[in-house]
Amino acid sequence: QLNIHTDKPTSIPKNENILQQLRTLYCGEATDERSKFLSPSALSLYIQCPAKFYYSKVLKINELDDITEDAGNNDIGSIFHYVMEKLYVGDENGDTGIDLTNVLVGKGRMFDEQSRQRLLQNRDIIEHLVCRGFEEILKIRNVSKESLEGRNRLYFDIILQCVLDLIKKEKPFVFINAEEQITGSVTIKVGDEELKVRIGGIIDRQHIDSEGRYCVIDYKTGEVHSEKIKTLDSLFENSKLKAVFQTMLYCKLLYDSGNGGEYYPGVIYIQGLYKDDLNFSLEMNGKMLSYNDSNKEEFDELLRNTLSKLFDPNVDFDAKYVERSCEYCPYKTLCQTNFGV
Repeated sequence: QLNIHTDKPTSIPKNENILQQLRTLYCGEATDERSKFLSPSALSLYIQCPAKFYYSKVLKINELDDITEDAGNNDIGSIFHYVMEKLYVGDENGDTGIDLTNVLVGKGRMFDEQSRQRLLQNRDIIEHLVCRGFEEILKIRNVSKESLEGRNRLYFDIILQCVLDLIKKEKPFVFINAEEQITGSVTIKVGDEELKVRIGGIIDRQHIDSEGRYCVIDYKTGEVHSEKIKTLDSLFENSKLKAVFQTMLYCKLLYDSGNGGEYYPGVIYIQGLYKDDLNFSLEMNGKMLSYNDSNKEEFDELLRNTLSKLFDPNVDFDAKYVERSCEYCPYKTLCQTNFGV
């Protein structure tokens, strides 16, 4: 395999074929199953590195082509999401085969100390759910705690402990929904033309806290980031703030689909659950960050500018150096720059 490196960063021009593909994927009304929605995670990928977005979302080169019955880091997050959804929402399709009556929180119901103790006293049900998560995500059959070996058993223990840690540290809230799909659109101008860009994704959790705030929560299994948020435009520039950007975008979609209001983004870092306190709220300049009437105009304008660049024929898909990310990027053999790494 030929591997070419140059000091000049990779830059992929947008030809007519690429532009048409982008529009077919993400623009106009959703007419059939080929109509996709630009997810907050995909858009944050574009912000992080336009070239990586091109390889992943336009060329659709999968990061992993091999199928394995061993869980990986991404699977930990997927199984964790699965377990938390079943504990909060329930088993609406009856596919788990597990009676969740003794642990279910339920939509519109309060998570309180009684709920916490009920969950912790039924650890065996949570363990069974983790096993069902392995079956659902890895597409393997008849999983039990005893049948898991090696890395899978290690990951089982990690996921179970993360679930228990979160339950122990949750503060009272009224549960609204989990794993809800939400869609919307943003109209932008590219040259003299208007484009309607479809945006959508799945919100990990929504709840109302004890102060009456509507919280929009994203679970993140990756590295814990504690960067200070100084301005809204930093969400569109600093890739380390991608979790905050994604959750703010979910807040916008909720705002647009409802009757306005105020939505508070929050990020729960799974790897940080071992710490004493659970604090998922976000601050900007000493105040709790929210999507509301006072900052929506600025956030929406920054969003439109970013989307305009994505669909602008004169803005190439340029490679960006991101510390550590380039070294482990699945597309680095396609990228013709070493950025000094």
